[in-house]
Amino acid sequence: MILAFGGLEWTRRTLHALAENTEPGYEVVIVDNGSTEDARAYLADHVGGANVLFNTENRGFAAACNQGASRARSRQLVFLNNDALVHPGWLPPLLARLSEPWVGAVGPKILNLDGSLQSAGALVARDGSVADYGGGGDADSLEYSFPRVVDYVPGCCLALRHALFDELGGFDIAYGLGYYEDVDLCFSLAARGLHVLYEPRSTVTHVQGGSGITEGAVHRFLLNRATFLRRWRHELRQRPGSPLTRTRRRTLAARDALARSRLLLVCSEAPPPTPGEWYFTSRLTILATTRTSLAAPEWLRRGAELLPGHHQLAERRFLYDEVIVEDGARTPELEAELARTQPQARGLVVSHGRLSEALRSRLAG
Repeated sequence: MILAFGGLEWTRRTLHALAENTEPGYEVVIVDNGSTEDARAYLADHVGGANVLFNTENRGFAAACNQGASRARSRQLVFLNNDALVHPGWLPPLLARLSEPWVGAVGPKILNLDGSLQSAGALVARDGSVADYGGGGDADSLEYSFPRVVDYVPGCCLALRHALFDELGGFDIAYGLGYYEDVDLCFSLAARGLHVLYEPRSTVTHVQGGSGITEGAVHRFLLNRATFLRRWRHELRQRPGSPLTRTRRRTLAARDALARSRLLLVCSEAPPPTPGEWYFTSRLTILATTRTSLAAPEWLRRGAELLPGHHQLAERRFLYDEVIVEDGARTPELEAELARTQPQARGLVVSHGRLSEALRSRLAG
């Protein structure tokens, strides 16, 4: 479901990327939300095979998206901005995650036009303010290469089951022309016990602010933030304070605020993950001290974070609840760094053969 409001050139590029990078078997619903005559003429005359709806005025993000969703026939919905350019292979990972009953919504890794990272999932603070995790960072960094449960995924590309969207009543039109509808929707999913997931195997480039931000838009943003804060005040009490991105340590703590437990595994080489084990709701970070493990890609797919070296522990002070160290990976330098950066964590030293058993006992359930 593509919402178009102006930006004709980006609409063209969005539709081209969609056609080039998506396997056949999907439907396209476009809602033009009162664009210029040129944009409307293009959609009417040059876009074949899509269900195009025309509004005479800008009805707002929520109302127009709900309008488009009501015309869709598929079991899954993907909301896509008209300035979001999908990459090859973007759709299957999102649909695969939606097949999991505990997943309410899922979003991709979002890039800027220059290839830098725009968002690897989003963060919400106690006062309702929001921040994109990883904005401006290296999109290929291991830090942004594993799926995890997040506060919300931006509405520029957001996927969920159609029936679930209908049960929620769609995006809430109380947010008017725009801002915070995606945050509100994801919080509504969480209130039902469903998780919102960031899936980095799917990639989309988004022209953030391509049409500029007007003074009126800033005003709407602040009004909708206040609405969101009133509605979700109780749930926000457990969120970290703002600003979320003041320091790296603060950002990482905010990223892991939803984690049920935070465990650091230090080993010479990561063991193969146990079949059937997933690590989305807990934060499992693996620090391999020797060489890259052949099991590393599978750990990433299962939701574990890989840390390239213990020098990064300095920005993660007091982050972990427990540290499991393989006996063969212990060095005086490493032990000193752990004592300095994670003095609050419970410690356990095990042999390489007991690593998998130790993980299961700590992260079961």
